[in-house]
This record gives sequence, structure tokens and C-alpha cells, in this order.
Amino acid sequence: INLVDLAGSERQDKSGASGGRLKEAIAINQSLSTLARVISGLAENKTAHIPFRNSKLTFLLKDSLSGNSKTFMVACISPALTELSETVSTLRFAHSAKMVKTRARQNTIKPDAEMEALRKELKDLGQQLSTRDGSMKDSRHSEEQDDEIRRLKAELEEREQRMKTMATDFEEQLRAARKAAEERAKRLEKQGLVSTESIAKDKPYLLNVSSDPILNGTLAWQLDRSAGGILLGSDKKRDKVMMGG
Repeated sequence: INLVDLAGSERQDKSGASGGRLKEAIAINQSLSTLARVISGLAENKTAHIPFRNSKLTFLLKDSLSGNSKTFMVACISPALTELSETVSTLRFAHSAKMVKTRARQNTIKPDAEMEALRKELKDLGQQLSTRDGSMKDSRHSEEQDDEIRRLKAELEEREQRMKTMATDFEEQLRAARKAAEERAKRLEKQGLVSTESIAKDKPYLLNVSSDPILNGTLAWQLDRSAGGILLGSDKKRDKVMMGG
């Protein structure tokens, strides 16, 4: 996820900027002008060269504006009459940005070049290992040589595992991730925990509290009142929550 906070353009006659701040404002305005040209070119679907490299800003935003992505823009405007020209300019820019079409597609990982490099590394490591093993049969070997053999074997195993991982089809990885998520949900369910999506909102439940806003309120503990009452505690038969009267 790329989150970009674009600086607003400044008019020198209004801001009264001078010195270093004026230079900074000029640089910002130049970047925004380049961005406007890029947006205009993409919106009009021009086949001519799009000047992404004319500024650092547009170069960084290239994938977000024309790549495999979903892009959203929030335009900030002012209701004040004194800012009318800036408001109109911002709305025109937002309208142009709205016309830019991006297409989000599922990534299929096929790094052929990296796979070929790994194959070469595996071949080289195998040859090194064979050479070291052969030399050890003909002469006494030191502890350092033993360590070198172990290092080569470990490196060879690591490369082989990486090759297997890269060769795994994306769909297989997706199935494995779903299976892992299902197993995690089953383990949590055995402990009485469920995700907030599957909680029954018409029955009492407890939510986890965390200082991390991403983790806060992500797990729920459904409370069963069918036994006649709910008692919070740490009974041996219950894990943190004991149900019943």
C-alpha cells in the first residue's frame, strides 16, 4: 500500500514566502505541474511519451498511476472565496485523475531470470561439495574443512528450498494460505474464540483489547447463557471464562 500526502501548490503573492521556503515552494509547484501533465496524458489515453521521469514525485507514483493497482485520490478544497482559483484548479485536477484507468490483476510470479540464477548456484554448490568430499577421501581433513562442508550442505539445502518455493504455483500458495487460515480458525474455536465476522451479534460476547489498533477487537468470545448465567473467572476447567451458575 502506498500512501502519498501531496503538498498543496503555493502562490508566492499570497504566501509571502522568501528565501529557502520560496525555493521549496517552487520545487513543489514544479513537481505538481509535472504530475498534472502526467495525469492529463493518462486521462486522454495518449500513446505519446508520458513524462514520469521528469520529477521524483511522478517517478515514485508511476506504478500507482499506470501499473497493476487500484488508486484513490482525495482532493482537499476550501469554501472560501479567497481560494476560488485554487479550488477550481484542484477540482479540474481531480476530474482528470478520475479519468485515469488502472487495472488490478492477480500477480503470477514467474521470475525466470532468478530461477536460472538459482539453478546455476545449485550447480556450482554441488560441484564445490563434490570436490571437497573427494579431497577429504584422499587426505586428512581439518575441523575447518568439516565446517566448510557443513556450510556448503546447508547453503545447498537453502537454495533447493528456495527453488521449490519459487516453483510453487500461485494457486497452490493461495490454497495453502486458505488451509492455514481454516486450521487457525478451528484452533481458536476450540478455545471458544471466533473471528468478529462470525460472531452472533444478538448474543453476549467479549472482544479482545490490544494497544495495537490492527489487532484490537479482532477476536471475540461468544458467551453462552443457556446454562442460566455467566461467571467470569479462571476455573481449571475453563480458560479464563467459566460459564454456568
